[in-house]
Amino acid sequence: MNSRIIVEPGTPPDLDGIERMPAGARLIWAPAHRANYSSPGPRRYRGAKRRHVAIAYHTPEEDFDSIEVTPRVFQDPKHQASTGYYADSDGDLYQMVRDRDFAWGQGTRDWNTVKPRPAWWRPEYASYNTCMLSIEIEGRARDIGETFTPGSRQFQTVAAWAAHVCRRYGIPVDREHHVGHSQLSTTRGDPGPAFPWPALLAEIRARVAEQEAAAFARRMAELRVVAA
Repeated sequence: MNSRIIVEPGTPPDLDGIERMPAGARLIWAPAHRANYSSPGPRRYRGAKRRHVAIAYHTPEEDFDSIEVTPRVFQDPKHQASTGYYADSDGDLYQMVRDRDFAWGQGTRDWNTVKPRPAWWRPEYASYNTCMLSIEIEGRARDIGETFTPGSRQFQTVAAWAAHVCRRYGIPVDREHHVGHSQLSTTRGDPGPAFPWPALLAEIRARVAEQEAAAFARRMAELRVVAA
């Protein structure tokens, strides 16, 4: 495995237009190795279409520090797993898999799938990987209540990302559509019992409402100009 993260130039392909990132936070395009995700097609997941119905939140179980392990691991072709995004301890946001592709972050088998499934689940989705977006939040599930705190740079980055994709794909901002990895798989415990769900969802809702109000005001201004 390469000891350095391979970074592509420019804004990550699905983050153009993201709003209110922390000052100085970077948007980084660090593509996962092609062996660690798949694209829609007739073979993988029985030809399921790509949908964006809900969001899965993970912790990668790496130290909350300045050493970014997760993007580098997903560039190792032997890893056989990935998520779409990664928010580091400094508030930088990495994209690793395109939204149009299937990151292998929350796939389950029948024996380790939490039952009942979420109310939004449909059999034609075939896998959670085909219908969810996913983000790794640097840290460990056991410490998440101390590291991922409301108002922190990392918290603001995750809220900015979630508001961005919720508006883009029409994902509702509620606990039914924003889930932890442990709610999908019986073998996973992340992002941990102390994950600040109420604070995060409140922040995402406020950002979505703010952005929609601003967009409405712009449309009204444009209509007034046309009518003048």
